[in-house]
Amino acid sequence: MEKPRILFSSARFGAKYFLDIYSQLHPNDLVLGEIFRRQGDNIKVLSDLLKVEPADIKRMAAEQPVELWKRLKDTEKSPNLIALVYYYHQPRESELWAELAETAEIYHLYRSNLFSAYLSRKIAMDLGRWQRHKNEARIEIPERSLDVSTKEAEKYIRERENEIQWCREYFKDADYHEFCFEDITLSDGTCARRLKEEDPIGVNGSVSQAISSKYAPIKQISNADLVNNYSEVAHLDGVRYQIPGMKEMPILQH
Repeated sequence: MEKPRILFSSARFGAKYFLDIYSQLHPNDLVLGEIFRRQGDNIKVLSDLLKVEPADIKRMAAEQPVELWKRLKDTEKSPNLIALVYYYHQPRESELWAELAETAEIYHLYRSNLFSAYLSRKIAMDLGRWQRHKNEARIEIPERSLDVSTKEAEKYIRERENEIQWCREYFKDADYHEFCFEDITLSDGTCARRLKEEDPIGVNGSVSQAISSKYAPIKQISNADLVNNYSEVAHLDGVRYQIPGMKEMPILQH
């Protein structure tokens, strides 16, 4: 029996990019953004689908996520939906995670180079934007424009490592699939082919068809060129880390 899918991530651009490619491969699926927080992306869609007032959707998203999920997976669209969850949308002790482990197919999109993720986050927060459309003008970021605190960067990396480790360990016995951000964002075709590897039957049509995401990253400058004090933090760039008992993550230098 087919299951609805949940995409776990902390990569804002990566998740948008992933779901955009996914929607082109699965044009009949219901592709949802963040649904387990009060300010979710799809309040009206969920309200219409579940025949529930928007205020009640917001309440369930924040306070009764299991009830919201149960209602959603009982709809006729359930086997053909995917929804986004960031690690921090619900506390670790939430009953939602056990419910998802039992009833959903888990897609986990992780960042391998967490130092690069940290820089992208700093730029996005400064600009108030997390991605751009490809038809927009490129956002020029001056070279040597960031000074990075080693302590702050290390704290961010530890926190993200902890989230990745938690997701891997919690869902390792579920219907679980991993996607590396740095791999799938090499090209739109790379992402499409990787998705088809996980679902060779469900993908509609050939991956050779024109697949093109409308999203592009804001940060398009190397870490070494971006960071003014790069020599002080270069040891954090592209560091491979391993989680005991889990698959080793690749070294990726950018």
